[in-house]
Amino acid sequence: MNISITSAQLYTIIGQFVQAVIGTDPATSQTVVVTRGQINLVAMPDSAFVNMQLFTMGRLRTNVHTYTVDQQMEVEVGTKVKVRLDFYGPLAEDWSRGVTALWRDDYGCAFLASVGAPLYDGDPMQAALVNGEEQYENRWIVEMYLQYNPVITVPQQSATTFKVKVKNVDETFPP
Repeated sequence: MNISITSAQLYTIIGQFVQAVIGTDPATSQTVVVTRGQINLVAMPDSAFVNMQLFTMGRLRTNVHTYTVDQQMEVEVGTKVKVRLDFYGPLAEDWSRGVTALWRDDYGCAFLASVGAPLYDGDPMQAALVNGEEQYENRWIVEMYLQYNPVITVPQQSATTFKVKVKNVDETFPP
């Protein structure tokens, strides 16, 4: 089995999109760090950052099958992905608004075209977080939805050659 678009590729392109929109953190003059997935047992970065997590993947339509001459079946699966972005730091609100503004814009559609197309997003929501030192961390959360159509390729049995032999039915199987 081979999958044309993996979740690792989705994380990569969405992370690149977020970094392209946000740019640099004015406090550090460095590109904003975008972390992937659940970050248990890993300390939060010292500077502002964005954490992204793919939450759900659901079907949008019936599969589309294509058969190739090299005995492969390609199954395209229309899929909706929910991505949650958690923005941390003093500019978290501004970053969340900027990313949601450009998600369904021509900019976002062109940026994400290699893996799919933005569907819609939710409103940024403040969700302050109490850290291990009992201090509040400024956090804004956004849920965004993307359609992508991975193609799963699997072997498919089929005839590669055949012979046709004509037989007179009445002679072979007399009435």
